[in-house]
This record gives sequence, structure tokens and C-alpha cells, in this order.
Amino acid sequence: MGPPLLRVKVSPIEPSVAHAGGVAVWVVRFHDLIRMKHASGREQDLLGIHKLEAIRATRPREE
Repeated sequence: MGPPLLRVKVSPIEPSVAHAGGVAVWVVRFHDLIRMKHASGREQDLLGIHKLEAIRATRPREE
């Protein structure tokens, strides 16, 4: 079995990720797959720049 999913609540979501289709409730990170679940319940896989922004948004903030 692979590593567990990393489910991260994203708040606030990076603006460019929100632009990809709405406000995310959470982002699931599994290897290179980034899946965003919208407040409406719809899910989408992120690609390209939106994927990079989602990764950045889920990293712990450095002081």
C-alpha cells in the first residue's frame, strides 16, 4: 500500500487556485496528484500553475 493521502484544509486558498474554479474546502495531495474539493462538493484535479499554487498553499508557513 502506498503512503497515506495528505488531506490539508486550505484557508485561505491562494488566489490563482481559487481562480481555477472556486473556493476549495480541502486539497488532497498524493504523489503528483493534487485534487481540490470545492465548497459545492465538486472535485477536480489541478494541473500546471494551479497545481503548483496548491502545493505552495498547503505547505506550512515559514515564520
